[in-house]
Amino acid sequence: MGSHPGYFKRLKSPGLMTLCLFLFYHATAQVKVLDHAYAPPAGKDGPEARFPIVQGPDSIVINKINRFLQLTWLHNTPKSLRKGTDIFERTAYQHKDSGVRSGYTSIDYGIVFQSPRVLSLRLDLETMAAYPESYSHFQNFNLQNGTQILTADLFTPEGLQQLRSYLREERKKIIKEAGMAAIEEKMNKEDQDYISQSLTECNLEAEENNAVIDSAGMIFFRSHCFPHVARGMEADLSVRIPSAILSPWLNAYGKKIFIEPTANIKSDGLSGLLKPLSGTIGKYPVVLILERLDGNYAAGYYYYDSREIAIELSGERKGNNLVLHEYGDEGSTGTIRATISGNALSGTWTGSNGKQLPFSVKN
Repeated sequence: MGSHPGYFKRLKSPGLMTLCLFLFYHATAQVKVLDHAYAPPAGKDGPEARFPIVQGPDSIVINKINRFLQLTWLHNTPKSLRKGTDIFERTAYQHKDSGVRSGYTSIDYGIVFQSPRVLSLRLDLETMAAYPESYSHFQNFNLQNGTQILTADLFTPEGLQQLRSYLREERKKIIKEAGMAAIEEKMNKEDQDYISQSLTECNLEAEENNAVIDSAGMIFFRSHCFPHVARGMEADLSVRIPSAILSPWLNAYGKKIFIEPTANIKSDGLSGLLKPLSGTIGKYPVVLILERLDGNYAAGYYYYDSREIAIELSGERKGNNLVLHEYGDEGSTGTIRATISGNALSGTWTGSNGKQLPFSVKN
């Protein structure tokens, strides 16, 4: 299965007290994470897959988490789930009903941390297009209301800037160590310069969003700084930051997560453009998820309540204006042009035939 390069290699183990607290949380948490495993029949293409299915006493919370995970990573919609569709059918390397040869060749996951209030998962994915590519993504969930916990949810605006500066400075130290290692391995000067330049350019953006909450603080991951052919030169730029260092940068929600272990967080972290957005295209109910909204780039999926298909979106953001192009099996199928206002998007959907409908979603 695919895994994060150098996963946790440089990260120190938590102390005994933290470990005991971690084990206590596992023992007392009501929510369970079960495997949905799949192996293709002999002679058939498909992913070797193990995907998390969350179970627990609060069906509303559990459904939010499972629907988000399956829409985001497997392109499954609530309607297709109710019909009992094979959850890997839409994203398998060999689609069952076509000759398309792209998608996941393996899927795996791990529980990084679980308490009665927080669930942190690692998803290990291997995709196949021109060549195989492995990467890991991390998801944190509020188990009291079912919403994602994003990095920006936990910090004040000033604290988020401090966090980004800290990450870049810590990664500079790792880059320096990688440069020293290249010298010790007697790499030629051209390769040494290439490693240093590539990692330095990779560190221009803090990339704080691919992060996981664990028993001692947060771990921020940064990898894939090199093209596939040079991936052997990769250095793991992951940084663990303990709660004590995070503390001055946290907002009220963040303090509840890291400093107040018994605080109620049911009403926290509910809004944001990177949370599921509900609304309509014309008279038709839709749910939209923006996976990325970085700088000028935007990407995600949406689905109609009445249909079984998650529709891919990608496009650009210019200030408060967003243009998202949608794609299906036959190519481009429409465009959404919207204005951002707080945690809402409103504008127009235009089909490939020129038909226009009002578009509006919000969190």
